[in-house]
Amino acid sequence: MVRWEVDGIITDVPNRYLQLRSAIEKNYEGTMLRSSRRFLWTSFTFYWLFTYSIQRLSEYFLAKWGGPFVAVTR
Repeated sequence: MVRWEVDGIITDVPNRYLQLRSAIEKNYEGTMLRSSRRFLWTSFTFYWLFTYSIQRLSEYFLAKWGGPFVAVTR
């Protein structure tokens, strides 16, 4: 969020954010280097193809063991 220069940050752990902000004020470059811009791609679970495949596999086994899904109509 700091890189994106957002106007506000809402968190349930404000002390941790305040520590981060203090570290950034003291050493911006060093602190930012520890947080790579590629953080989303460090885990395969962030790839849409993987998550889509897991979803389809789950649907397959649920239908196999529990029966077909029935569309709900109003």
